[in-house]
Amino acid sequence: MKTLWDVKTAEGVELYGPSYMDITDLTTYHVTLSSDMTCDHMHDGLGFMTQHLGLTLMFEQAMQAVDPRVSLPYWDFTIDRWHLDTGNLTSLWQSPIFRADVLGNVNRDTLTIQEGRWKGIKIADNQWSGTHNSYGYMRAPWNNNPQPHLTRVPDMCGYTGTTIPSCVEHYFLLTSDTWYDFAWIMPYDPHGTVHEVIGGTFHCNETTHDIETYIHNNIQCNYPQSQCDEEVETFMAFLRSNAFVTLKDMYRAGQLSLPDYCSVDTPFSECHATCDSYSDIDTYWETMFAWWEDVDDFDWLTDTLKMGVVDMMCDGGIGADGDQLESGSPMDPSFWSIHPTMERIFVFKKISNTFEDE
Repeated sequence: MKTLWDVKTAEGVELYGPSYMDITDLTTYHVTLSSDMTCDHMHDGLGFMTQHLGLTLMFEQAMQAVDPRVSLPYWDFTIDRWHLDTGNLTSLWQSPIFRADVLGNVNRDTLTIQEGRWKGIKIADNQWSGTHNSYGYMRAPWNNNPQPHLTRVPDMCGYTGTTIPSCVEHYFLLTSDTWYDFAWIMPYDPHGTVHEVIGGTFHCNETTHDIETYIHNNIQCNYPQSQCDEEVETFMAFLRSNAFVTLKDMYRAGQLSLPDYCSVDTPFSECHATCDSYSDIDTYWETMFAWWEDVDDFDWLTDTLKMGVVDMMCDGGIGADGDQLESGSPMDPSFWSIHPTMERIFVFKKISNTFEDE
């Protein structure tokens, strides 16, 4: 597997044969299809599993070109969830899979892998002719993550409440009677939060802290103070944990502008997304919270508060994603053990012959 990160495709084909492909070329498929302005061709649709299965197969064949004795393993992360729930682990980063000699841990100061075989993975730069961010790195065009190395952030704008799927989510997935239901459910609760916990979001902690202070200073809530505080906490948890969704949804809605070019030494504070001017706050609000209808139940969220939240999020550039949480996620070696787990569930479903309509 490590060979794919070290040996370029042209050299690898000569050494190992025509099935070889390096990690940058493999990631190019994912980052290009996921970053299309009009549609995410890899996610949020019935092709999620089949698209990733195809990519998994290409990756496995490239590994087998290097060594035909190997196959791509799966990581049953529901076991780690059980260990978290029972207190055997206090953090996912304590899982054996993130040991330095397996998939590498994250240094909380640098947000990169700093020991083991995966130390210092570089993100392809000068990608101006392909999919890139404002720094020229092979990342989603909405993700102005300025770090030259693979980034893992151990929280989401400071929020640490997101957790990985349990066996309950996988069992529920298996109860789907039709391919339609099965394929729609799979990307989300049974799978998506693994990417969130490993990828994380940063360059947004200060912004979301200021928003929380702003709300507390201006809220007019007609409930007991404890209930008001609880509702604000719920609101902020969603805002923090879904900043990555807000970023890409606003980009696709044409509500963000991003610099055409930033030098690699330009700080994020000078090279982030900005919101286009708006006259109707509801248009922006509905995009920011498209995945959370319950936000409408907070009757204390006046138009003035909404405008304040949107303005502050926009002024801060929304945030930036760790690499596992964006279109260039296959650059993270942990990506490749996640999707075989989902494919394993599909194979089990097929073997058990419980699809009523496929």
